[in-house]
Amino acid sequence: MQEQTATSLTVTYTPSLEDHYAHYKYHRGRRNFWQQYEFSIILGIILLFTYISYRPNTNRENVKFFVFIGTAIFLGSLLYGFMMYINRDVIKRNFKKMQKQIKERQSSGMISITIAPEAFFIHTDISDERHLWKLIQDVGEYNDYGYLSLNEHTAFIIPERAFKDKAQFEEFMHTALEYFEASR
Repeated sequence: MQEQTATSLTVTYTPSLEDHYAHYKYHRGRRNFWQQYEFSIILGIILLFTYISYRPNTNRENVKFFVFIGTAIFLGSLLYGFMMYINRDVIKRNFKKMQKQIKERQSSGMISITIAPEAFFIHTDISDERHLWKLIQDVGEYNDYGYLSLNEHTAFIIPERAFKDKAQFEEFMHTALEYFEASR
């Protein structure tokens, strides 16, 4: 739902599990080259060490060294993959805890985001926050979501589904981007 005054726009919605996954994917997409492709790079290193270890005409000392290093990197990669899988479960558990806390506090779970020329405001049943545009790191869209990024690790998500149609969503995000750029 979107409300509009002379200089501000407000959207109200209830976050869902998909919104939290979108937030996670957004931050994952903002990572640098090494962070995005670390698993592929490590796998390439493992294959290189494996090739070097088992090629003909290598002395035994080199083979032992490369097998040890290759095995260590391979086991580290398996551990990394397992930790990423666990991280997904942690996100799910945290979301369920948040839902439980919302119910305990008798909160509706609704979030209202108001953008105005000087700042944007986040209102929930539990808290009110004000964030000046000049302190915001980035404003943008990713898939069906708009983002107001405070820093590298924190961003407020605005799902397109919170609006009547895509045009209202784009208007809201365009206005947010204008306010953000005006503060620079």
